[in-house]
Amino acid sequence: MAILVGAAVWSVPAAVNTKSPGPLRIGTDDTVTIAAFHCEEISKSWRVGASGDLDLPMVGKVRAAGLTVEELETSLRDRLGKFIRNPNVSVVVSDFRSGPVTITGSVDQPGVRQLQGNKRLFDTLMLAGSLKPNAAAVILSRRREQGEIPWPTARTSADGAFSVARIPVADVREGRGAASNILIQPDDVLTVEAEQPKLIHIIGEVARPGSIELATKNSVPLTRALAVVGGPTRLASIRRVLLRKIGENGTASEVAQIDIRPILAGKALDLELTDGYVVIVPSNDLKNYLQAASLTAVNSGIFSGLQILARF
Repeated sequence: MAILVGAAVWSVPAAVNTKSPGPLRIGTDDTVTIAAFHCEEISKSWRVGASGDLDLPMVGKVRAAGLTVEELETSLRDRLGKFIRNPNVSVVVSDFRSGPVTITGSVDQPGVRQLQGNKRLFDTLMLAGSLKPNAAAVILSRRREQGEIPWPTARTSADGAFSVARIPVADVREGRGAASNILIQPDDVLTVEAEQPKLIHIIGEVARPGSIELATKNSVPLTRALAVVGGPTRLASIRRVLLRKIGENGTASEVAQIDIRPILAGKALDLELTDGYVVIVPSNDLKNYLQAASLTAVNSGIFSGLQILARF
């Protein structure tokens, strides 16, 4: 079923299906090693060509792509039976090249990996080493001719070419449950998104303008934040400190002007700063104060270059 929401088409499977697609099948560019008793001519390793065939001595072209190992063995025995009585043939896939999958983002070893058989989402991510601590979600993209991703929130890309699902890392990390067991297809792309850091920015007339990251805490007191940046300078106007909150989508609250002298003196409750707060300590010079006030009208992009001075 497909649901149109705005400009996006959301494909919602009736249920999550992680059933195995069946036995491993040989693909183009894979290498198979054949051992045929009393037939040294073909008893070696062979690369499956782009046509999907093996071009072998004695028996000629033999279809390999799309067959299981057992099916290829049967086909070779039938062909060799014209030359050898009761031929004994075994086949193994010695080098997989038909199952590339791209893994990028917040993993230790991003790159292209070969599936080498049926792999779950969890197993595939492990091919790129471990997930980094800031990993938040896995974006799984699959060409629609490969089938829809069997996940309730899977959607169709704007160009209609891909099925895309965003899966929280927490649902995958332990290697158990439906998310971990989603079967990956050749040419899938797995992008591991990093969690955006939670930052508080302090700029203006302070000793060391910079940012504070909330790594384990949800907030930090204003006085502690000011201590991290070295406190106001002698030119600071602490009677008219400016505060603004910038949301995740870039929207900003109205500017609040506060006199922090009672807070610093311990005569008023401290302020708890949370993710997205911008603290501007202006100069006591009126012109500089107006310049500082104008900074609050711009978006959060101007703070991206600030150094992270502490993590709480």
